[in-house]
Amino acid sequence: MSSVEQIQQSKIIRILRNNESLIITVLLALLVLVRLWLITGVPKMFLSNWHDDLYYAQAAHHILHGEWLGPYSQMTVIKAPFYAFFLVFSSFTGLPLLLNETAFFALACLVLFFALKPWIKNPWWRLLLFGLLLYCPPSLNNEWTLRVYREFVYLSLSLFVVAFAIGFLLRLEGKLSKLITWSIGLGISMGAFMITREEGIWIYPMLFLFMLFCIIYIFKKKLGRKVLRCFSVILPVLLWYIPVLVVSILNFSHYGYWGISETLDNDFNRVLNTLQRVDTEIRHPYQSVSEDVLQKAGEVSPLFAELLPSIDQYKTEWQKSSNEAVLIKPQWYLDQYFDPSNADIGNTHFFWMLRDAMQAAGKYSSGKYPVEYINAMADQLENACDQGLLNCKTAINIPLIGSISQEQIPLTLRFFADDLYRMLTLDGVAVKMLLFDMSSWTYYRSEFVYYEEFVNNPIDSHLMGEEMADSRMIDSHRDARFNWLLIKSGILKNIRALYKFIYLPLAILTVLAWLCLLVLRLARKDLNISPLPLASTLFVFGLFISRLAVLAILDATTNIPAFYYSNTCHIFLIVFIMLSLWTLLTQPFFKKKVGAQKNTSEKLPG
Repeated sequence: MSSVEQIQQSKIIRILRNNESLIITVLLALLVLVRLWLITGVPKMFLSNWHDDLYYAQAAHHILHGEWLGPYSQMTVIKAPFYAFFLVFSSFTGLPLLLNETAFFALACLVLFFALKPWIKNPWWRLLLFGLLLYCPPSLNNEWTLRVYREFVYLSLSLFVVAFAIGFLLRLEGKLSKLITWSIGLGISMGAFMITREEGIWIYPMLFLFMLFCIIYIFKKKLGRKVLRCFSVILPVLLWYIPVLVVSILNFSHYGYWGISETLDNDFNRVLNTLQRVDTEIRHPYQSVSEDVLQKAGEVSPLFAELLPSIDQYKTEWQKSSNEAVLIKPQWYLDQYFDPSNADIGNTHFFWMLRDAMQAAGKYSSGKYPVEYINAMADQLENACDQGLLNCKTAINIPLIGSISQEQIPLTLRFFADDLYRMLTLDGVAVKMLLFDMSSWTYYRSEFVYYEEFVNNPIDSHLMGEEMADSRMIDSHRDARFNWLLIKSGILKNIRALYKFIYLPLAILTVLAWLCLLVLRLARKDLNISPLPLASTLFVFGLFISRLAVLAILDATTNIPAFYYSNTCHIFLIVFIMLSLWTLLTQPFFKKKVGAQKNTSEKLPG
């Protein structure tokens, strides 16, 4: 290379360095714009699922018109309401719902980009993480993102929690004003997180350890203004309970129930847990309440006996839905446990059937939650177990999950390993384009007007289905909107194929290398590891394990394929992989020689 070429090259490098911030900003904007373009024109799927999609559309309708969650029945307070709030907000913007949900997710990715700045000062690495998250397969066009359901928003909220928590942790030694800002962000995101899904408490153990570490670190490092810094650690807890408190007050004032969802009611879960503990000769892991159990419970509990005629009324309908859910589970599970001739209902669907039976028996007719009735029925069943009138097993009782017996523990471990492998191979995360991959949803029902009030689909829902796309011709040419969707579908499927190619080997190699680094450092008593970055990485890894463990328990104890709710696990894993790789790049496996230049890439501002 000539001297002139070298001078020109150095000038280009100097220009790029001087304009690095502008270049990064432009690239961030381009990544977001392309991501939004890929979902423009894609319609949302309308399903007549009264307990899921349609529930949120109707709840949003009532909220928008000042009726809280609407007229009271067994269906009114079955879900945490944040997604209904999101539907109302989306309607206010006038933009398509999928566009708003994708923009919400992109904002969460952007928050993480800035959250990591004190540790990862290299913006290109943070840009890479931003892009990997923004285009990760669980956030692309799949069944969960195309449905009018809470999973995509829950995915974003999980990332918001991670981003604000890491941003807070990495600024523990920084200015108090910035620390408070990230603390407020964590509190607000956790508040929304807690009123989005009912099982949000799975995140509590890692958050407790996170806060405990922060307080210990503040005192150990003897940071200034300790009291205010410790208050900033506790502040998110105070903030995230405000939405929970507000929703509980509204539910109590309208329906006499205190809480965000009746599915979390302690007494109702006592009824379910006791029924699942009753011993019976024929027991499948997901069918704890057999016909024999129902009859025995009716003999010892007059209040439960009142529901038996209504249970018989709804049993056939719910048994069909129960079997449809079980058939989505892995083949090894079906071969061992599924018996289509068994008329018993899976644990999850029994939960909903019991509520329908209570409605049919008039228990909700007063317009208020039947607290006294459910409490008395739970007492009757528990007393029957205690007095030996029912032969009940000892079990661990968990709300929404039920009773976990000793026999289900090995099955939980099997599901944990199986779900982990299926997740790493992107099983169940297929890219779909509604008009071409969901032709079975072409029917239209009158209740879909609730969707149309909020969704703002770019293509009319009546046109859904491949056969409709082929028949939509303009001057012998297919409607251009459908052609664009085919092009975008091909791009998204190629993105997923790329992730599938690198995901499994990258995850395995990164985790092993990261663990080796920690073990070697500890073995050599070389503890020169930045504590805040290490804590951030462990926090994300802990969230990944906790969420996957909860889903494994659900898989082992219920008839629902809980693995398909593992989208948040992908987010945690991608963040963990990128943080671990950065650690491996900047932290040598062995301590540097004395006098060597000290690596300052992980220094945090004091």
